[in-house]
Amino acid sequence: MATLVERPRVARRKRPAPRIQELRQLLEVIRDDRRQALIYLALGASLRRGEVLGLHWEDVDLDARTLTVRRRVNRVGKGLGLIVRDGAKSDSGVRTVVLPQLVVQALRAHRSRQLEDRRVAGTSWKGPDYADGKATGFIFTSEIGTVLEPRKVDSYFDSVRERAGLDSHTFHGLRHDFAGLLLAAGVPGRVVMEMMGHADYAITANIYQHVPDELQRLAADHLDAMLSAVAG
Repeated sequence: MATLVERPRVARRKRPAPRIQELRQLLEVIRDDRRQALIYLALGASLRRGEVLGLHWEDVDLDARTLTVRRRVNRVGKGLGLIVRDGAKSDSGVRTVVLPQLVVQALRAHRSRQLEDRRVAGTSWKGPDYADGKATGFIFTSEIGTVLEPRKVDSYFDSVRERAGLDSHTFHGLRHDFAGLLLAAGVPGRVVMEMMGHADYAITANIYQHVPDELQRLAADHLDAMLSAVAG
């Protein structure tokens, strides 16, 4: 007769924390690149690949520096094409994020490039409209305005990753770099959890195994600035 036993827990594998110098190298490589906003949204707003591709211009208020995740784009099977799904990966994934200025600047530059793509494409353009000077429709498109293929994002990131010398990095890993930078800067874990769209704080809390000295120094400087402001 079988005896019920408790299944041993599988330890969650923690990731190495981001290295500031590596991220500097990555951002230097994509400086003025036409698709740099893809990386800025993953690193500076913690968006997943499908969430980035699902963004519409209507989801972004660049003056207010906010972005709302409402949908995602994924490839379905082999040869079945792309599908646009309403909502995010989980209920908590539908969220509004306050954007750093660097992300806002990257999106403004991207909008200008997209307008130029539209001008060059002429009647072949199938993408966002710009009625009354306001952009509508998908933010990330091909040169003729069609929805950007997820594999194009992977290919683009692989090319810039290699040039930056980041052998083991992935596009999705930029989300975890985002979390590591905020946690090291002293941002409460609950805030990081909501910005990342995690359903459970344990997911956020278990991301990193060790915070490097350089990130600890940033956190200490952040705390010092806050305490100095309080002390007057």
